[in-house]
Amino acid sequence: MTSLVRSNPLRCSFHRIGKLTIPTITICRQYTNMNRDISPPPAKRHRTSSQTARPPQTLSANPPPVLPRIQANTLRIFSWNVNGIGPFVQMSITSFFQGSKKEGFLHRHEWPAILFLQEVKIAASDVKTQDAVKAAVNARLPSESDADTNGPLYDVHFTLPNDPLNARGLRGSGKIYGMCCIVRRNLASEYDVQVRTVDWDQEGRISVVEATPKSTKSSKLVVFNVYAVNGTDNPYRDSATDAIKATRHDRKLAFHRLLMQKCKTLEEEGWDVLLAGDMNVAPSALDGYPKLRTVPVQHARNRVRWAITCSTTECTAPPNARTPQIAHLKFQPIQPPTIDIFTGIFSVGFVLHYRVY
Repeated sequence: MTSLVRSNPLRCSFHRIGKLTIPTITICRQYTNMNRDISPPPAKRHRTSSQTARPPQTLSANPPPVLPRIQANTLRIFSWNVNGIGPFVQMSITSFFQGSKKEGFLHRHEWPAILFLQEVKIAASDVKTQDAVKAAVNARLPSESDADTNGPLYDVHFTLPNDPLNARGLRGSGKIYGMCCIVRRNLASEYDVQVRTVDWDQEGRISVVEATPKSTKSSKLVVFNVYAVNGTDNPYRDSATDAIKATRHDRKLAFHRLLMQKCKTLEEEGWDVLLAGDMNVAPSALDGYPKLRTVPVQHARNRVRWAITCSTTECTAPPNARTPQIAHLKFQPIQPPTIDIFTGIFSVGFVLHYRVY
């Protein structure tokens, strides 16, 4: 009987954020006959003639379409769950591939004001990886070296887990969850920008960017970068006593409540509030394929309570939203103040255009 073993060659294409290389990988399934006779390698390497030699093949990047130019009174904000940033800052393999012939990601997208990353999975003690991310973000491609294309610098802020009981990571490494806020440095000419976290989360799930305008034309803006709790039946422990307080489902609901209380307090203080990131809920059928909206039942309960707690309406995604893309959701402040949310599970991420005045 013939034995077949499946092999999975990878086809990779890359686009770049500074020197952060972002791969898109396609697995092509093939089958190899393992019962055939295997010949030993030749004793001497044969020279290949120049007529028959094949030129080396390179895999070129196919960057996504360039976003439209934004107006001067608009902030462009990206949000993306990277599910581990480590592979994106490894430089060795990228040197074997031909990079994009077009400008880098940040340049192509008009140097966004803020880029939010969730689940960077960096231990708080891993300063080396944090420094590598900072260096990669501000590195420039050769096509960006002249005065016309050399864009602004960015400041990189991390919020990493500090809860060894509830955010252990693999074998207690601490490489789990974690947030990164990449903020364009020249925003300081128009805003006083502060990046912080909250005192009721130690799992590295929330970063808060406060932008106080230096002119009276704009309102105060606070943007939350959120990786919300994913509810399970696993225990949630008291970080001080190690006692089991509740389940992760219970912690998820408490997280929603505390987040909304904070947002409403900020609104009462005159801030425009924006939530961005991965909320770990399934507000529409696209988010819960095939059964996440109904099985287990606790996910359905969490979704209903999230909608009630946040008092928001659903945002409709494009018809082909299951394909890798950047979804465009546009918000502008309205009266009375409301909490705007942009979030989702798309493969690439979200971009938001926020009109500041």
